[in-house]
Amino acid sequence: MKATILVDSTRAGNLKAEWGLSILVEYNRKKILIDTGASSNFFKNAEMCGISIKDVDAGILSHAHYDHANGLETFFRENSTAKFYLLKTCRENCYSSRRFHNRYIGIKKGILEKYKDRFEFIDSTCTLMDGVTLIPHELDNMPPQTEKLHKMGHVKGTLLVKNGKNWQLDNFDHEQTVVFETEKGLIVFTSCAHKGVVNTIEDVKRVFPDKKIYTLAGGFHLHRKSENDVTQTALYLAQTGIRQIYTGHCTGERAFEIMKKYLGAKLYHLHTGLIMQF
Repeated sequence: MKATILVDSTRAGNLKAEWGLSILVEYNRKKILIDTGASSNFFKNAEMCGISIKDVDAGILSHAHYDHANGLETFFRENSTAKFYLLKTCRENCYSSRRFHNRYIGIKKGILEKYKDRFEFIDSTCTLMDGVTLIPHELDNMPPQTEKLHKMGHVKGTLLVKNGKNWQLDNFDHEQTVVFETEKGLIVFTSCAHKGVVNTIEDVKRVFPDKKIYTLAGGFHLHRKSENDVTQTALYLAQTGIRQIYTGHCTGERAFEIMKKYLGAKLYHLHTGLIMQF
């Protein structure tokens, strides 16, 4: 298995970086694209890396935010066959609260209808193909020991959804985690983990109670968290037995440095162009 970071918030060489995430996974002779970043940069970087987007067999949208979905139109233009898998709860209704207005941060308006024949909507844990599982967050079913860590998600904050004329805090029921099974163990891609990476791991353990997580990769949405919250997350991760932890995008440099104190050599920085072999 091989994973290439097509877009992250940190760049390497001449590749383009942006506030977004896109990952190409090669697994059992299939090519799977997780998210498309905030623009067409994922495609430009793929070309520079000698990767053909036309050859992608399936796409996965982790959640309904622009920094993971705004490259969708480019993808559909360049690849005429692959379906994109997303939760039924994904809507064009995500906003970020600002002092004087709410800024739209969702999937580009009209995309879901324009390309409706290219989307596959799911509503529960789903086997995309042999060895590849999509897991929606089920916070209401979290085991008791994680309740005290509930606050580490972004369930209380400035991210909103608009349903009709009603504004509500986003509960991120449109977010899913992608898990690959390998001989070394599970490879888990979190994308943003808005509900908290602790809860994300508990989701995976619920679905795979008898398997170990070998690698955890993606954004952990810690860039605005307190030092104490970041420390508690790092301490949790340190006792999980996960061998490799790759993070970037929405984790933030400050949070990364705090976690490094507790996770040491098992913590790696994501960056555009990074290749991970498993």
